[in-house]
Amino acid sequence: MATFFGGSAARRAVGAAALAGLLMTGSSGVHAQALVVAVVVHPANAETQLSSAELCDTLRGERTRWADSSLIQVLVPPSDSPEWAVVVRAVCHASVAGFRRQVATSRPFGRASRPPVVAATAAEMKTAVAASPRAIGFLAAPQVDGTLKALSIDGKAPTDPAYPLQKPGKQESR
Repeated sequence: MATFFGGSAARRAVGAAALAGLLMTGSSGVHAQALVVAVVVHPANAETQLSSAELCDTLRGERTRWADSSLIQVLVPPSDSPEWAVVVRAVCHASVAGFRRQVATSRPFGRASRPPVVAATAAEMKTAVAASPRAIGFLAAPQVDGTLKALSIDGKAPTDPAYPLQKPGKQESR
C-alpha cells in the first residue's frame, strides 16, 4: 500500500480492474451500470452509519476517532479510480483534484491520526479493512461480503436508491 499522495506500479492496473464489471457489452450497444460505492468497516466496528459531513471530515483528517475513542485508519482507493471520484464528489462536493488541494492546504491530519493509506486494489482494500477494527474503506458495493460491514450514509444503505455514494449508469447505442 502507498501513502495517500504516493503511487505504486499496481496503481496503474487499478483503472482496468476497477472498471471490470462496470461495462457490459450487448448486441444493442454498451451499457454502463451504476456504480454504488459502499463505505466499509470491520464487522466488529460498532458504527452503523455516518453522515456525509462526518465522512468528509474523516477524509480530511478533521475527524480522527470512532465513537469508542479508537483512532480511525482511513484506506482509500487510488485517486484515479471511479470509486474515489464518486466518494469525493458525493461527500466533500469536490473533484479529486480539488479535494487534493483542500487537504494539502488545510491543517495536517490530527496529531493522533495517521494519514490515509492507498489500497491499490479492491482485494487489498478488503484484506486491510477486514484485518483492522479501526479501518474504514471504500468498495464497489457488489464487492462487499461477510468479511466487511457496509455503513449507511445519511441514513441510507448502499441498497437504497437514494444512497448518496453512487454514479448512475449511462446507455449508449451503436
